Amino acid sequence: MFGSFNGAAERFGSRADLTGAFFNSFGSRPRAVKTLPEQLADKLVEQIIRGQHVPGQRLHEMRLAEHFEVSRGPVREALRLLEREGLVVMLPHRGASVAKLTEKRLKDVFSVRSALMAICAEEVAGLRSKSIQAILDEGTKKLFEASDRGDVDEYIVVAYQLSMYLPEASENDIARAILFSLGRQTLSLTRRVYESRKHRQEWSNNWRDIVEAIRVGKPAAAANAVHNLISGIKAAALDEFEREEKQATPRNRDQRHRTSERRDVR
Repeated sequence: MFGSFNGAAERFGSRADLTGAFFNSFGSRPRAVKTLPEQLADKLVEQIIRGQHVPGQRLHEMRLAEHFEVSRGPVREALRLLEREGLVVMLPHRGASVAKLTEKRLKDVFSVRSALMAICAEEVAGLRSKSIQAILDEGTKKLFEASDRGDVDEYIVVAYQLSMYLPEASENDIARAILFSLGRQTLSLTRRVYESRKHRQEWSNNWRDIVEAIRVGKPAAAANAVHNLISGIKAAALDEFEREEKQATPRNRDQRHRTSERRDVR
């Protein structure tokens, strides 16, 4: 059922599944074979992004083990991996549940993402690499194409891949690991704000500004364009978060909790 992702001729865009698309790597460095718990963790992240597990929902080890056709041990380890990433909460005597985002956490996540991506963009702009530029041009082109088609899922995938390519191109492994984790924490929410064509067009233009600043070797301009991009996404995500919180009256929250219990993986 599980296997390592082998990549494809297309560097940007979705492939066999959402997990493989988000975890794309562009470099020539060998990819380590993932353990079973790591593969299970990736599958759970994909389900969280798609809304199959909602914030606060219990994640029952036995049901997950039956669903994935594995023993409980790898499932437990997968949940521990996601707990370290901030995607899952593990409580004594209550087990695991999907972590709930808070307004403060959202602000903190986007602030850190903005700072780290800006550093990486500055470093890439200083390289003046034709091969890196070609990849950035390809990604930006696909971003606009997905937006124009109204293909939200594809747009999200390409935008995430571009975001992850900046630290990879700058060879900043620390930034890449942190950005990888932070991006996954907010995707279930930001997926909804990407449905706005206006937002997609604005953020595509931001990406074009980033890529053009890198092309002409202007680190400060590249960093500023990154800040503009993340600032816009942050504002939209916080608006969406506030809207959902207002809709979640006590009665609605109780209903949502009961619904999430029924939607636990069988």
